[in-house]
Amino acid sequence: MGDHEHPTMLNPEKEVGNGLILFFRVTNLKQAFETAKKLNANIEKEIHYNENSLKNQFTLRDLDGYYLIISE
Repeated sequence: MGDHEHPTMLNPEKEVGNGLILFFRVTNLKQAFETAKKLNANIEKEIHYNENSLKNQFTLRDLDGYYLIISE
């Protein structure tokens, strides 16, 4: 499994969504974030800078518990 702290890989016993992250690139990150808030999305992490991708992004979970990363 390797050394990391990614939330989708912390529990190898978890079946749904284990190790899967879906990335979506958008042209207006702030608008996408505001829309997600209006829709009462399950926001895991607000807009922040990701040093690995060198992009701003936010993270939420879909209704099935999968992580979705919305990135600029």
